[in-house]
Amino acid sequence: MTDRESERGPLGPRHLRAPLAQLLLLVAVVLSHGWMTGLEFQLDDFEQVQDAARPGEPAVLLGQDTLGQRYERGHGSMVAFFRPVLHASLVVDVFLFGPSPFALHAISVLWHLAVVLLFRRLMRRLLLRSELEPRRDRIERWSFLAALLVAIHPGIWGAVSWVAARGDVLAAFFFLLALDLLASHRQDARRRLPPLVILSLIAAMLAKEGAVVTPVLVALVDLAFLRRRREEHLKPLRTWPFDLVLVLLAPAYLVGRRLLFGDQADFYAGHERILTVEIVLRMLGDVLPTFGMLVGGSFQDAGGAIGGWLRSVLGTALLLVPIPWLLRRPLRRLRFVAFAAGLYLLAAAAPLRFFEEAAGFDASRLFYLPFLVIAPLLALPFLALSSPIRSFRRLGIAFTVLAALTWTIAGWSHLRAQLAAARLVERVRNDLLAIASEPGGHEVVQAVIGVPTDVDRAPTYGTFLGLAMKRPFVDPPLWVWSIQEDQRKASLRNRMLTNPQHPYPVRILEWQGGTDGRLVKISGILPPPCGHHPLVELPAGGDELALEPPVRPRDVPALALSFEGAARARFRCEVLLETVEGATITIAEDFDPGEAGWSERHLVELTEREDWLFAQPIRRLRWQVEGDDAPRLVAIDFGAEVPAIELIESGEVSLEGEDPGIRFRDPGGFDWFRIRVFLQAETRSFTYPRQRFERLEDGSLRIHLSSPGFMKGEDALQIGDLRRAGGRSFFDEKGVQRIALVYRVEALRGNIGPAASPQAASILGKTAITR
Repeated sequence: MTDRESERGPLGPRHLRAPLAQLLLLVAVVLSHGWMTGLEFQLDDFEQVQDAARPGEPAVLLGQDTLGQRYERGHGSMVAFFRPVLHASLVVDVFLFGPSPFALHAISVLWHLAVVLLFRRLMRRLLLRSELEPRRDRIERWSFLAALLVAIHPGIWGAVSWVAARGDVLAAFFFLLALDLLASHRQDARRRLPPLVILSLIAAMLAKEGAVVTPVLVALVDLAFLRRRREEHLKPLRTWPFDLVLVLLAPAYLVGRRLLFGDQADFYAGHERILTVEIVLRMLGDVLPTFGMLVGGSFQDAGGAIGGWLRSVLGTALLLVPIPWLLRRPLRRLRFVAFAAGLYLLAAAAPLRFFEEAAGFDASRLFYLPFLVIAPLLALPFLALSSPIRSFRRLGIAFTVLAALTWTIAGWSHLRAQLAAARLVERVRNDLLAIASEPGGHEVVQAVIGVPTDVDRAPTYGTFLGLAMKRPFVDPPLWVWSIQEDQRKASLRNRMLTNPQHPYPVRILEWQGGTDGRLVKISGILPPPCGHHPLVELPAGGDELALEPPVRPRDVPALALSFEGAARARFRCEVLLETVEGATITIAEDFDPGEAGWSERHLVELTEREDWLFAQPIRRLRWQVEGDDAPRLVAIDFGAEVPAIELIESGEVSLEGEDPGIRFRDPGGFDWFRIRVFLQAETRSFTYPRQRFERLEDGSLRIHLSSPGFMKGEDALQIGDLRRAGGRSFFDEKGVQRIALVYRVEALRGNIGPAASPQAASILGKTAITR
């Protein structure tokens, strides 16, 4: 078959030249990404679009928190972003179209289309100018197929379907634009474009931090493809001075980021990230699995065992099918494959550093840029479809069928997950709006428990649900708090419902029924605290008493149980509180005065008990004390306050020195102390008797974070686990220099069981462990 005859097939160059090729790519992008315009905002889309609607204020995207975010979160951002290009694109979108999910998703799809078209243009320009493949028809096919893969491949959908991840698409666009401008300059030196190349690369880095590798990639492509004779009678282009400038761009960006953020420049999700030998080796170990994920089209187990098997077979086939292509011109083509692999390694290195810290989101958004390097290699087997050799065509057909099955399964899985999450967000929003439409609903704080993580990942970055119900998304805006189930949010729950600084009426809602559930009202409108703190004297001969007027749970952070006389043996005390609706709340305490010491006044902290915080007013008491020679319960004080333990902040503590410790002063002379330590997403606790604490000269106590807990089942923070142990340390594994650590000290007396209420407690202390 001649070259002219080969042009007659469906992949012939006459069918692939602009504008028809561009039209085909446009159709491919619309078919594969058009559904994204129907998605709702998700996760921190709300936060970033809200920032874009207020361009006059500092934004998270510029590395700072707005005052509103600090108030709503109660703390600053755990991520030091600096993405002004992304922020500017969102500002323009919101200015033109408002906070419309349809418009912003559609614009993300258009940016993706721009990347696809620019990618094809650049491939043609690079390959036609190189000596890699002189046959124009093959180059036309190759560039079209590679661009088609970028257009439809489900492995990079996440960067387009998530508005907040548009930075990856923008970074890829400006990276390709820089290469295109440089190629234009190399083709005609009269085009003075190098400054525009620099500006494009700066824009890429200011769109997403992972684009810090793009200047080096551009320099390598320049040296490999563009450093050749302009004409036969001219000398080779001198590219190395400009390429040296490109290589220096990345260090200049990192230095500028350090000057802007100081020690927070590498701060991400509570840790300061660094590069160590261990983290680099882990990144290199992740390169091949990531390559397999990109080839297979999914970062999840899409399709279960079948999808995983297809992905493995496809990856193997990708390595086997191009072998005949390589054997025809092994030196020249193997050089290209090796060069492409090196480019991919560099392109993937920066995102891989954060792969394990991706907060559980779909990681495909992180590898939009690396896929631009993989796409030409992945397109090679499809060229066999038009090969004059029958065996090659059969291999091409088999690879095409296998790829179609694998990517269809991966794409369908991704599409279902995204649409399900969008429906979930819409259902939660509609339920909230319906409940708030009741009389007085907009003057009430809607406290929502158990929202699925597809809607709100508050433990990681903040309360997105609350942001989603503010302007510009809802008018009039709602006041919504999302309450997570984990213990790290106990302080938020306490402040919200019992802190007198928040005297607002509250309604408690709960998400029930999994992803197909609904919001259910589990309380009426709880009135604001009114300061009704009665001290109830209990009659000697009875076991029941009515409360007039009823006591509102929101007024009472703790109960104080007063006993008559000293206890000499173990006993149990139960207090049953009946609400106006007839529900019963049981408070049970087991006392062992011989081991845990004794006081006639015992506190029961209630702020972490949802059955108490969300209950209707209490109208009746019942009580019962069991045990040999147990003291009589004589009074219940609803106005009790948990005494404060004074923490002595230690600042940053070096891991290499003495074991980090927690210092505090105990004004009450308590016998036992429980330490709660919050590290990463885990809560560790341990309990010690007073004599196990070190007594310092200033009267404070100190405990080292190096021993297991005293109580059965406790799992204390072992500092040895953070140091080098077994060949790897926590620091090395995570690639961090500093770990944020939050802790709380609780004093115990009378009851030291795992569920014992503290008789005194400290505020949350914060420190950092560095190495």
